[in-house]
Amino acid sequence: MANGCEAKNPEIHHTGTGAGGRKDHAKVIGLCHTHHRGEQGIHTLSRKVWEPIFGTEEQHLQRVALSLR
Repeated sequence: MANGCEAKNPEIHHTGTGAGGRKDHAKVIGLCHTHHRGEQGIHTLSRKVWEPIFGTEEQHLQRVALSLR
């Protein structure tokens, strides 16, 4: 899991998009439900609140890229 949660069945989160923004399918990270749309989710808290707690989307993208090498 991108944020170290270790939960199974991650949901796809498109990074760098705001409400109604164009999605880049090459820039996605896996997040568990809780960290995606749940109580601690990036969509629930907002990116501004979520990133200082769990790391930036860019940091998570870099981890995903490294894990795919």
